[in-house]
Amino acid sequence: MIYILFLYLLLLFIIFFISFGGNILSPSVIATGMFLISTFFALINVNKWKFELSEITVLLIIISLIFFAIGEYIAYLFFCHGKKINKLKKETSYIYISTSHIFFISFLLLFLLFHYYKQTELLAIKNGYHRGSGALMLLYVRNGLISAENTVSRDRLANYSLIFARAVAYVFLYIYIYNVVFFKRRKWVLIIPILIYAMFIVLSTSRILFINLFTVVIIVTGIFYLQKNQWNTTSSLKIAKFGIIFILFFLVLFTVFGLLRGVDSKANSFDIISSYIGLSIPSLDRFLLTVKPVNSVYGGQTFRFLYNILSKFGYDTSSVSKFYDFTYFGKYGGNVYTVVRTYFEEFGLIGLIFFMLFDGIFFSFFFYGIQNKRSVAIILYADLFQSVVMFGIAETFFSSVLSSELIYDVIFIILLYDIFVKKHKSKMYVCKYKECPL
Repeated sequence: MIYILFLYLLLLFIIFFISFGGNILSPSVIATGMFLISTFFALINVNKWKFELSEITVLLIIISLIFFAIGEYIAYLFFCHGKKINKLKKETSYIYISTSHIFFISFLLLFLLFHYYKQTELLAIKNGYHRGSGALMLLYVRNGLISAENTVSRDRLANYSLIFARAVAYVFLYIYIYNVVFFKRRKWVLIIPILIYAMFIVLSTSRILFINLFTVVIIVTGIFYLQKNQWNTTSSLKIAKFGIIFILFFLVLFTVFGLLRGVDSKANSFDIISSYIGLSIPSLDRFLLTVKPVNSVYGGQTFRFLYNILSKFGYDTSSVSKFYDFTYFGKYGGNVYTVVRTYFEEFGLIGLIFFMLFDGIFFSFFFYGIQNKRSVAIILYADLFQSVVMFGIAETFFSSVLSSELIYDVIFIILLYDIFVKKHKSKMYVCKYKECPL
């Protein structure tokens, strides 16, 4: 059945690509593409992991993607056939940021990074790490963060520093990509704050932040490039080629990141990548065949952010599980089960259909609303879109992205955009925009 699932996904990918005007950035195309990648890694490891997929797994994945695409089609009809798209504007000058301003923000980030490092080291020590022991500090940090018994965390300044550094990195990425795509101007010092944020990610031990950063690069680059070329299919194919090369580069860094955390030190690079990206498919199948709910509270995984808020007001959330149990196939194990498990486990088939339809409408209205605009909304969309990229691995939109951190994230991004972008742009004039396909 794994081969049948792969062929079905490939067929859906082609259908969605054609149906949505040959747009490679279509949310449905990307969502299906990510499931296709996960399935591919599962397929090439089928003999090593020794699993067989059931029909129910194939059916639920296909149903999920179809209803996500229906959500996109609603947005597509609204914007294209409803003539809601304005004329595309052409920029007349690049965004100039003085080197002194870049160095100032970089030194501020370095100061915050030092504090974040000290808090990370303290977290590691409280979880058994000893300086000079030769052990990897981040391994103790990660073990502490995922432990149910752990009550230690970084202080508030460290947590806000990470959010602020992320906002700075995304705004500077926007500026750098904008200048390169529209004016072929490369100011390399703009990358300094982004590299500092990468150090924050390593210390955080969070792979999701790493995936989010690469998602922002691809989405912002894709939107700007397609805007420049009037959203034609040829340009979409070029973005697809860029995306494939960039994903390969990402997988190399992803492996290095896993080794730095220490948890993957005994595995080879291929096993690290395969387990994280592809093991979600057979794990979902095993869950569906042996359903054992992990939460006794309604929507414990999906609405985790709400229960976190309620816990601050004295509500008992001890029965809300933060992580899924590991599922093993021989010596290979993982605790990710695609977006399908979360919705299906907690709300059944009707709930799965509803939430996938909602996700499709939300992300598609956002996407079609910004595809000919150059504003802070592009950064916010790219930031949130990692949830769609993660569909083939896990559900993150409701369970992780929607949180109190998102409020600070949005505030920081908007403020920094206003400071570094709005005040450095000149007037624009209108050029012709290609009519909507279909």
